[in-house]
Amino acid sequence: MGASPINRIDDYPQAILNKIDSIFELGAEHNIDFILFGGDMFESYNASTSVIRRTLEWFKGRDIPMISILGNHDLHGHTLNTFHRSAVSILDVADFVEIIDVSEKYGVRGLHYYTGLEEDMTKGNKTPSEKMQEVLAGDETIWAAHAMISTEELKFISRNILVENIQVAPHTKLVLSGDYHAGFPITKRDDGVIFANPGSLSRRNVAKENLIRDVQVALVEYEPYDFDGDIEIEYIKVKAQPAEEVFDLAAIQDKKDVKVGTLSYIEKLKNLEMSDTIDDLESEISKFAGEAGLDNEILDEILSRLYDLQT
Repeated sequence: MGASPINRIDDYPQAILNKIDSIFELGAEHNIDFILFGGDMFESYNASTSVIRRTLEWFKGRDIPMISILGNHDLHGHTLNTFHRSAVSILDVADFVEIIDVSEKYGVRGLHYYTGLEEDMTKGNKTPSEKMQEVLAGDETIWAAHAMISTEELKFISRNILVENIQVAPHTKLVLSGDYHAGFPITKRDDGVIFANPGSLSRRNVAKENLIRDVQVALVEYEPYDFDGDIEIEYIKVKAQPAEEVFDLAAIQDKKDVKVGTLSYIEKLKNLEMSDTIDDLESEISKFAGEAGLDNEILDEILSRLYDLQT
């Protein structure tokens, strides 16, 4: 959630809240036990007071428990120890959404975003972090990871990891991922582990996938810690307006591929005056990226490398 992006002609925050309404309606229809968010609940860790208040009002009185992991947009400097400064921490402390490391009740392991997460998840990594060693020793049925996972290689995304290259714990049956906004089809590996990402609820830019993809959620049926049982999963569409009703398509002029947009963006960066603080610099870069029509994943990659340089 956040301010309306460039080329959106509707009330963007309200559109997101309407989708959340639709999710709760689906939850009641299918008698679900809980809702899992994949991170990046807000567009920025320092979302405005008005956006936070609007979100709290929308969540008030909901009778389906909500749990979540943390995404890169939830964290100042993409650093986990800054969680207490984030907008989503207010939802957590107010008991509207529970931020989890592990949910023993639901058998879900949360893998919050951190720099190097994808490398930690890679098969054959001889030196996984202590954090990942603990994850790999767990017996949770489901992993929820805010990681750049995909079924096909993503151009320009250095931290992209393919499903076939991911190591999991012995009892992990399903890996649900966020971060990659376009999502990918439900995919079952030869070892039986299922990977799924239904895609982001938001459509912030006019990237091709946002013009054609369905806004959807994953419905999962399973028994926590049932090591011999099966998992049933399917994608279900969420009520959402078609692209032509939310984007100003007439204003999109000769949008080429990501490479062309990136080159244009780099030219703009050459004339960028560096600000005194990384927060100001992030704001300026995000503004330029919006003007260039740069995909969210490319922007996240640039900001991630910027933060790496600061640490």
